[in-house]
Amino acid sequence: MENMIKRLPNETNRAYSALLEYLTFGPTRSLEKLRKSSYQSQEKLYAMSSVKEWSIRYNWVARSQAFDDRIAANAAAAYETRRAAIMDQHLALTHERVEKLYKIFAKLEPYLENEATVWLAEPKMVGEERVDIMRFNAPLFDQLRKVLADIAAEVGGRVKHAEISGKDGQALVTQTQSVNLSLLSDEELETLDRLVQKAEL
Repeated sequence: MENMIKRLPNETNRAYSALLEYLTFGPTRSLEKLRKSSYQSQEKLYAMSSVKEWSIRYNWVARSQAFDDRIAANAAAAYETRRAAIMDQHLALTHERVEKLYKIFAKLEPYLENEATVWLAEPKMVGEERVDIMRFNAPLFDQLRKVLADIAAEVGGRVKHAEISGKDGQALVTQTQSVNLSLLSDEELETLDRLVQKAEL
């Protein structure tokens, strides 16, 4: 691929310079763009006839495609390297996330052993007398259950979603059949109307 972009043995300096400039236009390049660009410098003014001849003789189409492929491959490799670096550290790793969840659970767990945090005293005034009503600390247990559910999900201990498939693992096919109401009798229509009204209650 790289050899396709290097100067060919029989390629003139002028033709090769034109190719290099042609490549800079990217995938939207054209001979017309190259010719117009050359107007900006009298030293490299290219005639369209020369540009067309060089393009054919020195196989610019294949060489520019090889150049684009290399650019795309380099970009893809850089992306994959960056993605792999990010996904191979910190919270992208399952055990790192589980460790964080364990730490959260470890902070919440001691509250379970303390009656004062399991049952919360909620002061109320009954007449002129202050009375403490004991209220179960539901939010604490909700948080504990969520942490445990997250840990189970991370380690595969709980299925979050089950997909039902058809025969031999194929997609499940459902059919919807329309009814022509004009074919129903008045009695059937009245029965249908009563059923719809019940369903809406």
